[in-house]
Amino acid sequence: GEEYGYLHMVAVDSDYRGKGLSYLVVNEAIKFMKNEGRKKVILKTDDFRKAAIKVYTNLGFKIKDK
Repeated sequence: GEEYGYLHMVAVDSDYRGKGLSYLVVNEAIKFMKNEGRKKVILKTDDFRKAAIKVYTNLGFKIKDK
């Protein structure tokens, strides 16, 4: 709906992983969606994507049970 922003697939080239780029990209995407008037930002990921989950939780996303 109009109230929600949806973050879909963030990827960083393997040569640049571990440098905080995902955090920066996701943070800017969140800011953009909030500036567009979105009340919440949601995303889905696989539970084995530990590095991605760490980025998302560091940015304030909550893990929701299936």
